[in-house]
Parts: sequence; structure tokens; C-alpha cells
Amino acid sequence: MNHLFRISSLLLLVLFATNGLLAREVKKLNRSWRFTYGWEVRSNISTEVNLPHTWNQDALAGKQNYYRGLGNYEKDIVIDQKLKGKRIYLKFYGVNTVANVFINKKHTVEHRGGYTAFVVEITDFVNYGKKNTIMVRVNNAPTLDIMPLLGDFNMYGGIYRDVELIVTEPSHISLTDYASTGVYLLQKEVSDKRAEVEATLITNSVGDGERMVRLELLDGEKVVLTK
Repeated sequence: MNHLFRISSLLLLVLFATNGLLAREVKKLNRSWRFTYGWEVRSNISTEVNLPHTWNQDALAGKQNYYRGLGNYEKDIVIDQKLKGKRIYLKFYGVNTVANVFINKKHTVEHRGGYTAFVVEITDFVNYGKKNTIMVRVNNAPTLDIMPLLGDFNMYGGIYRDVELIVTEPSHISLTDYASTGVYLLQKEVSDKRAEVEATLITNSVGDGERMVRLELLDGEKVVLTK
């Protein structure tokens, strides 16, 4: 079978080298979060939980009046001084239903919708070499502008999927395009003689100068095309 590929970076404004662009340090943050219900105003009453987590154990009894409201999650992390100059992100794989993320008591993002991942950059909010507090204020109350409105299932509230800390180089392939990899391959034409694919990279650039991108197409471990 002959392969003919047309590689087109339609949305790539500046070309970057793959050297460093895909380099990412990823650390899961699932352990030892402090949880409190939204109505609590007293201090030092949190419960330690691990992710994934929901506060809706009351829904397991089949009751329709299970709690739908606010829950608060907090976690302390230390950002090493050696990471200064890098870009730092948090990736949430699922928070139901509305999530407001705070770093050191400063609001960074609101994400609406419990079934999609999202990424927030926290580079400008962290204190290097010191303790940093992540707070996620979660609300699973009925909200008329967020689907689904109804269903034969429970609307569990909480951070019910993984959370990751991601560190990248200053220039890198973007993480914040709907929490995607930032690399898109669009199948244009496929036959027994021809396959045409369009590749698009969403980049997040810092600094001046051009860099080169190299794409390799592999069949198993064999490189069949380099662009």
C-alpha cells in the first residue's frame, strides 16, 4: 500500500522544534485533600479524602432528595524553586458540576460542566519554594444552563476524576485548548492507495525566534514518513 500524506499546519503561526515542546513533568495530586461541605463555617473540621471523590453517599440509598450544593476541596503543595521559569498547570479530568479554582486564595478559573476535562495555568499564582494552597469550590446544585438537566441517574457532586500537576517548558504545545493534547490529525481522504491527513498544532509560545517541527509517521516501530 502506497502512503501519500499532505501535512498542513493551518493554525500554526510560529514553527517550533519538538525538542522541549512535548517535554512535560506530570504528577498526580489525588492524595490527601481536605473536604468540607459548603455550609460549614467553622475551622478545622475538614475530612481527609482521596480522589476520585463524591460527597453523595446519600444518593446510594435511592433517595431523590440527596444533597445537591457546595463542597470545598483544599490541598497544599510545594512548588520547587528550580521550577521558576517553567509553566505550571493543573489538569482536572472531571468535576461535577461547576468548579471554581483558587490558588493561594486567588481565583484562577470557573469551569462549567461536569463531564469534560479542563486545564488552568497557575504559573503567575504560585509561590516558589513555599507552600501553595489549591482550593476547588464545587457545586452540583441544579443549574439551568448546564446539561444534563434531567436523567435517570444521580448527579454526583465532587472531584470524581484525577487531578494532575503539569510542568512544561516556556514554549510548548498548548494544554489549554479544551484540555486536549494540542495536536490534531484530521483524516481527509482514505483509499487502498492513498491516505491524506492534515496535522494541526496549537502552540503556546514565549520569546522570539523560529523553531522547526518534525513529524514522523510510524508503522509499528518503522518510520514511513518524515516531514
